[in-house]
Amino acid sequence: MKNSNFKLSLRFRHPKIAPDFVESSIQMQSLHKWKSGEPITTPKGKKLDGIRNENYCCFRISTDGEDIIEALNKLNKILVKKVLFIDDYITSGGTIEYYLSVYCEDGGFSEEFDNKLLADIARNKINFGLEIL
Repeated sequence: MKNSNFKLSLRFRHPKIAPDFVESSIQMQSLHKWKSGEPITTPKGKKLDGIRNENYCCFRISTDGEDIIEALNKLNKILVKKVLFIDDYITSGGTIEYYLSVYCEDGGFSEEFDNKLLADIARNKINFGLEIL
């Protein structure tokens, strides 16, 4: 990915399964998390109107100089080992998403996501979100 910086996150949403259980199941520490029924707050803790209606956790994926394809392939290999947890999580009402934020410099972004990578993401039952800034 030339002339761009990116951040890759792994996001979990579920009506009942708590974020702490997700963290222990995939053996990662989340960057953000909340539980259903908690008051909605800003990232700095300021209370907003409303109550959270789902459990949520977000993991920032360290890319250590890798390009986006390498990072996604590495993450797929980690999550395929968690297939039983992922199947239970999704069949009980949850969603899992890779979320890619791309920060463009000089006006462009170009990347080819080949069919093997996309098939691996689909096989892991992971959604894919993309934000280009």
